[in-house]
Amino acid sequence: MEKNKYKAKKVNGKKIDEHRLIMEKHLRRKLKSHEIVHHIDRNKSNNKINNLMLFPTKSAHTKYHLIEGDYCLKAGENKKELVDGKLQCHHCKEYKKIKEFQKSKIAHLGVIRVCKPCRNEQVRLYKIRKYKRERK
Repeated sequence: MEKNKYKAKKVNGKKIDEHRLIMEKHLRRKLKSHEIVHHIDRNKSNNKINNLMLFPTKSAHTKYHLIEGDYCLKAGENKKELVDGKLQCHHCKEYKKIKEFQKSKIAHLGVIRVCKPCRNEQVRLYKIRKYKRERK
């Protein structure tokens, strides 16, 4: 067996990854094509049910890896980088764990691109400027 291959079985002439079959049996239903079965210990040959975790989407699976800090990727044309599981703050330019960024439902990777300390400073400065404008 190759290093990066999953164990698979033939079912009705179709090759299906064993970990997906095990999860289907456990749930007593067919998995949807967008559902992702994750190996908790990252050992693709360990298909014990207590080592498998189901994610509803690829996006949820990716976010899990980002939060765990074990994922490296470069996201599309935007060149938004994640290095060693860390994201670069647009303000201070430091690489920080994704947990150190403010969450956002609409932003790329589920966070705004400014770390919490920098964001707090931006908000503080905004409030000072706004106060000064109102006093004029």
